[in-house]
Amino acid sequence: MNTEDTARQAAESAAAALAPEADMLASLDAAGLGQSTMAVMQRAAGNPGAAATAWLRYGASLALAGPMATARWLGVEAPPPVPVPDGD
Repeated sequence: MNTEDTARQAAESAAAALAPEADMLASLDAAGLGQSTMAVMQRAAGNPGAAATAWLRYGASLALAGPMATARWLGVEAPPPVPVPDGD
């Protein structure tokens, strides 16, 4: 048995082992993340004012996360930059 035959046999063994899951591996985006992202981007493009407001709120909260974490680390009682729901 030469190197090519050994490689072919290994490939056939791997294909046989993966055969039951082959249909799941065929899709690169099995969870639909790309399709979901595109749907969100299309809705955001339809309402740019709300999307900009959401990004500004997100950016402001993100900018406050580091200083608030540092303050809490130093023992300062400070409210969180984003309100925490009662259930959390």
